[in-house]
Amino acid sequence: MIFTVKEGFSGNIIIPESFIRNDMRLLNGEEIRVCLYIFMLCQNKTETDMDVIASKTAVDTAGVFDAVNKLEEIGIIKVSKNKITLLPAAGPDCGNLCAVGFSVDDLNTVDDEAFKSICASAEQAYGKALNEGMVNSLLSIYNWTGLPAEVINLLMFYLAQKGKKSMNYLEKTAVDWKEREIDTVEKANEYIRTSELRDEKCEHIKILLGIYGRNLVKKEREFILKWIEKFTDEEILAAYETAVEKTGKISFSYTDRILNDDGEVNEIKTKVKKTKFVNFQQDKSDFDDIREKSLKQLLGKNYGKSEK
Repeated sequence: MIFTVKEGFSGNIIIPESFIRNDMRLLNGEEIRVCLYIFMLCQNKTETDMDVIASKTAVDTAGVFDAVNKLEEIGIIKVSKNKITLLPAAGPDCGNLCAVGFSVDDLNTVDDEAFKSICASAEQAYGKALNEGMVNSLLSIYNWTGLPAEVINLLMFYLAQKGKKSMNYLEKTAVDWKEREIDTVEKANEYIRTSELRDEKCEHIKILLGIYGRNLVKKEREFILKWIEKFTDEEILAAYETAVEKTGKISFSYTDRILNDDGEVNEIKTKVKKTKFVNFQQDKSDFDDIREKSLKQLLGKNYGKSEK
């Protein structure tokens, strides 16, 4: 398995002070060797694999896997797919926030207004008092990502508004924002605006295609986001209906094949010009006609029964 180790901090190869003070004592000798090798690789963003790490550190491959899992567990790295990201070290001004294990009562003694604001915002966003697990999750996010408190606060309220109140989801999204370098309120607002616009477009296409009563699955959403970059609503609908006619069922993959075939796309565009399919400006009666036509094709003899 190939991993790309992404640089987590700038400068020469260094060992973070927080690692020496707090993390090193949690690791055994083999895990420390693997960790130091990953610190070295981060400077050049080098591609490597487990066998190479094993040979360079004199740790067997199984031990390397165990070490990588341990390093992720304590917040030194983040593993996603075939990529290892070296997470930013806690800054020197974190004081007692670098402690392992943190209780709600400890908040009274914390001399860090930024972290206190994150905890206060979390109580507002999630509508409940923080427990120890939530405090430690927020602490991990604060230390791991190095994102400003105002960005973390904005992220929490944004996710809570969408009904996503899991700490695990917050951690995952915060790391994703760090990797995307969304590290200011301005960048965060722009990213949210763009994301909301994509969501609106996906919902529009979903309704246009007559899909009701369920959310789009990940693959369907990926198809739609790709289509709206290149094709009009009318062309997407025409390709979708052509796929239904040819397969007798809803098929996003077949619709995608049609839209990627130059010959079929030209036929679709010709069909659109002749039939003037629905778009944003057309009235509701036109939309209902298209929906009814799609339902008749999909349901066949059963059409009408589901409408009663």
